Amino acid sequence: MTVRRVRAGLLTATIVALLSCLPLMVEPFEVERLASTICIAIAVLGLVVLTGWSGQISLGNGAFFGVGAYTTAILVARYGWPHLATLAIAAALGLALGALAGLPALRVTGIYLALVSLALATVFPSVVQHFASFTGGTQGLAVPAFSPWFSGVSPERWGYYVALVVAAALFLLVHDLGRSRVGRALRALRDSEPAAQAMGIPVAGYKVGAFALSGALAAIAGSLSVLVQPYPYLDPRSFTIVLSISLVTGLVVGGAGSVVGAAIAAVFLDRVPTFVTNVTHLDGSATNVFYGGLLILLMFVMPGGAVGLATGAWSRIKSLRAVPPPPVGTEPPSMLRQNSSNPLPDRETRQTERTP
Repeated sequence: MTVRRVRAGLLTATIVALLSCLPLMVEPFEVERLASTICIAIAVLGLVVLTGWSGQISLGNGAFFGVGAYTTAILVARYGWPHLATLAIAAALGLALGALAGLPALRVTGIYLALVSLALATVFPSVVQHFASFTGGTQGLAVPAFSPWFSGVSPERWGYYVALVVAAALFLLVHDLGRSRVGRALRALRDSEPAAQAMGIPVAGYKVGAFALSGALAAIAGSLSVLVQPYPYLDPRSFTIVLSISLVTGLVVGGAGSVVGAAIAAVFLDRVPTFVTNVTHLDGSATNVFYGGLLILLMFVMPGGAVGLATGAWSRIKSLRAVPPPPVGTEPPSMLRQNSSNPLPDRETRQTERTP
């Protein structure tokens, strides 16, 4: 086991211990908020696979998030399903709908693909309102709370720990996927589609597969967002196009191609808007203007996201700590010592020796 793996293992264990103890040190309201942040991190993780790795732009993952949330809400409220059992159904629906949404990627790319995915986010609230008998429509849908399995555990902490376990498993899965042959193929597809085809990569399958996996992750995040609420209540106005744009914004801020960037993006999306409101004491559109200006500033300061900024800083620190190479034209000290003890004959001496 290398030193690098030992350090990574110690860092991971420290983070897991900190996240496990965090609900014991904050108020129940903060525990619920932290659980919602974990759900957002899973949704952004789907965009890491889709946009960061395969290079396909999607503005419709908020719709997949809503599909997962309404799947859990309907199955629990209408049919009495257990909350955790609905996670698998939400993931399957997100996977299928994501694959369907990825079919246009076989024909269009770039901004045109973004517009197609944008239509999903735009249409989803209307679909929810149309099927009001199942979804509750504009009146909303109340869902029974996810009660703990163990006595002495509050509903907020119970939902947090369930979300944390699911998120840890998904982050580990995506991390290993990125280091596998599939992850390398997706990055090759992002860098150059003709080159990926020349290498024998089935481009169509990987494109649709990236959309499907992204949709499944977003749907799981939406399903968990219902589980972590002490009093779940769904409203179609919570799943508008603003949610999809926020997820993409968080992806850019955290770092498009990094799994760690998804966690940073979730913290940014959850904390920064509240921080801006508290600091500026602005309301309404003024807060949105300030928030937009902050995003533009961050894009100039760290175009590669927070992870890209940290990686670049660490590389510069390592280069400063490295031993500089000797200047061009100089010889190492060992060669100088050798030359001083056994000097080579100069040009005049060699000419003298060749003269008969």
